[in-house]
Amino acid sequence: MFLTLNLAVCNRQSILIIILHWRVSTLKEELKDEIKSVKSELSEATKSLSDVWKEVQSRTEKKDLQDQCDSTTRENNKLNEVISTLKFV
Repeated sequence: MFLTLNLAVCNRQSILIIILHWRVSTLKEELKDEIKSVKSELSEATKSLSDVWKEVQSRTEKKDLQDQCDSTTRENNKLNEVISTLKFV
């Protein structure tokens, strides 16, 4: 009887170990899928951020060029005024 009871306990433990092993394997696969998904989302976010950064740099460069053009135009206007006054003298 003790041997039968001992075998029943061993069988129960074996079944529990098999169930736990199966559950761990299932969770491991789910985690792998989640990691792949997060990596994909991170890659897309990184690409979007890179595109936005390029746009910001482009706009900054355009603004700098516009500021330079405006400054040059103002200087040219001042010089034209000086030249105009010299012509009448």
